[in-house]
Amino acid sequence: MAVYGPKGGYLPIAVTLVVFGVGMGLATPLTNDVLMSSGPKERSGLLSAMNDTVQE
Repeated sequence: MAVYGPKGGYLPIAVTLVVFGVGMGLATPLTNDVLMSSGPKERSGLLSAMNDTVQE
């Protein structure tokens, strides 16, 4: 998005945000599942906090 500049208009920015949103929507559930299943159930709070930190 940084390469569009101020005269690029709204369309390139909107397309970029849609592509980014679709990518995140497809990747997030898979990565959450992998992360939460990688440790014991007793450590699920720690794994959830790790997931939130990575997403930030």
